[in-house]
Parts: sequence; C-alpha cells; structure tokens
Amino acid sequence: MKDIEFSFSCSRREALMLLAKSAAGAAAFGVLSPNLFSADAPEMKEAMFYEKLPNGKIRCLLCPRAIEIDKGKLCFCRTRKNINGKLFAIGYNKPCIVNFEPVERGPLYHFMSGTDTMSTGAAGCNMECLYCQNFELAQASPDQVKAIDLNVAKALREKNVKSLTLTYTDISCQPEYFFELADTAKALKIPVIACTGAYINPEPLKEYIKRTDAFAVTLKAHDDDSYLKLTGVHNTPVLDALLKIRESGKWLEVITLIVPEYNDSREGIKSLAKWIYNNLGADTPWHISRFTPHYRLRKLPPTPRKTMEEARQSGLESGLKYVYITNLAPHDGNNTYCPKCGQAIVERLAFKVTRKTMKGSNCGFCGEKIAGVWI
Repeated sequence: MKDIEFSFSCSRREALMLLAKSAAGAAAFGVLSPNLFSADAPEMKEAMFYEKLPNGKIRCLLCPRAIEIDKGKLCFCRTRKNINGKLFAIGYNKPCIVNFEPVERGPLYHFMSGTDTMSTGAAGCNMECLYCQNFELAQASPDQVKAIDLNVAKALREKNVKSLTLTYTDISCQPEYFFELADTAKALKIPVIACTGAYINPEPLKEYIKRTDAFAVTLKAHDDDSYLKLTGVHNTPVLDALLKIRESGKWLEVITLIVPEYNDSREGIKSLAKWIYNNLGADTPWHISRFTPHYRLRKLPPTPRKTMEEARQSGLESGLKYVYITNLAPHDGNNTYCPKCGQAIVERLAFKVTRKTMKGSNCGFCGEKIAGVWI
C-alpha cells in the first residue's frame, strides 16, 4: 500500500480555533472536568519590565521594540496596557487554549520523548509573522478572545502529564502569567517547556531561563532582511537569545519553517545550518517544518517535499547530528537516528512515537550516548 503524505498544520490549527471559540471546555486529547475551572481569577496584574516616562507615558522593556505607550493604549503585543501611568498585564491568567498532547508537538524530540504534555497559551504576540497559523489569537488582545478560568495545578495532576508547555502564541509577551504557571509546575516537580520566537530583551530572558527546563525556539530565516520581511522584527535579538539559552545549559531545540520565496534558498538554508552548528553545537536538534498557506501568504504553495529533504540534508552535511522533518509524514525524517551506528532509535509517525529502541539515554544498538533528556 502506498504511503499517503500529509502535514499537520491545518488540522491542528482548526482544532485550536475550535477550542478558543468554545473556551476550551474540552481538549483534543481528553475532556477537562468542571472542577478544573474557577471564576475567581483576577482580570489583570501590574506588568513587569517597564519604566515610567513624563506625561504618564510608559516604555515597555520586555522586548527590543521598546514601545512608548500613552495612557489608555496597548503595547504592540496587545498584552500590556497603560492604565493611568502604570503598565498592566491584561493577559494575566487568561489562557485561551489548553490541550493535552505529545511533547513532540512542541516540537521537542529529545526532551521526555513519547510523553504527554499540557499545552496552554494566551492571546498576543510581539511579532507579525506573515504565515502565522494562529493569527486569530496571536494578532489579538486577550480581551478579544474567550479566556479559560483554568486551575492549572488540578489539570496537571488530573491528566497525569509529564510536563507543562507554554506555546501557541508567544510566551515572551506574558512573563507575569508564565512565571506563575512555571512556579506552580515546579511545586509539583513537573518540568516547564517554553515555545517561543525569542524576541526578548536580556533581563526578562534571564528570568524565563531560571524557570524553564527546555526551549523550542523558532529561527525563522538566515539573514536580517528575510527575518524582517517574514516577522516584522530584526534577527539579532533572537540570535542573542539563542546563545544565552545555550550558555544556560537548558535543553534547546530549534525550528525553521521553510517558506517558498522567502527563506527557501539553498544557500540560506546552508547558512542557517552552519550558524546552528557553529554557535549552538552539533547536538542541537534542528526541525525543518513545512509551510502551508495561511494568513497573509495564502497564495503561496506548500513547501515542496524536495525542498524539505534538501534542507534536512544540508543540516546533516553541516555537522548537525539530529535534523528532522517534523510536520510531513510519513517520512524517515520524523525519526531519531543514532549518530554513530545510524540505526533508527526513536521511530515516529510525525508527532507520535511508534517505536523506541533506547536504553535510558543510550542507543539500544551500539550504546552511543544520545543528547537530550530521556525517560
């Protein structure tokens, strides 16, 4: 029987939007019981990382945009508002998505592979990615979408997940809520995962790093011009953030969505692979992700299979040990291979682990140590 090629962007996005519109009374991987919800959550909290300016203005110090905010106005990310000369996090305690799913969806393939995570996120983002798959949430204010009054501790215990993932939009816009969620998870001895574009200033990043066990960071293009066209921001702060995460010793995986006509040149992909190898190390997993038409790039075609495979090959040739094709399946690029003996040691159908041949953190065939956090 011939394999059928499929990608996951559309189906997952449709499920996420259904959850958002229904206030996530049920999640795709299991129904939440009513006692996980509480109507007593505060609507907002004074924001972190800002300074007061003359005439009641505020400068936000969370991301490199350094936006000056007039009274009554929102910051660029729409999650922070100047109310009478103080900055408030209006997205505090307002998650609009909750899901229970494989940790591989992060995507994270080397951090507690094969386990389930609780994924959640709130509206707002400090980037303007032309292909955004969750633009109804990312390009909205928390006040414009239905929020979930969720008791996170009860949800984590009831569903017996192995980690908490902050994802869907960009957690770098929500430090007040992220830190509280992370502290809740830590109290339960549950690891915290951050999925982010990492467009953030150094001081806030330090606080994120303290509370996070693993990062999945999107590196969206090989040069600053392409980055600016695709996302509306420059790439230097993102590269700096990646270096700081690597220096911290926290687990890191990198994701690049290959977009036709924007970041799909062979030389550009080779440049990205070399940067990851030279700056983050050969053991850093790199996920090549397939573009499907969304948001402002609906007229572009999906990324060709050949382009994806050539990108993966470029990554391997650069010296990276673990290069994946994540949202195109079935494909050999979904699997983890031992860099020494070449055997498939974790086999996947996209985000689902179908077979695992490892002994702890080692290859089950030759005993080679495999980078990552394995259970």
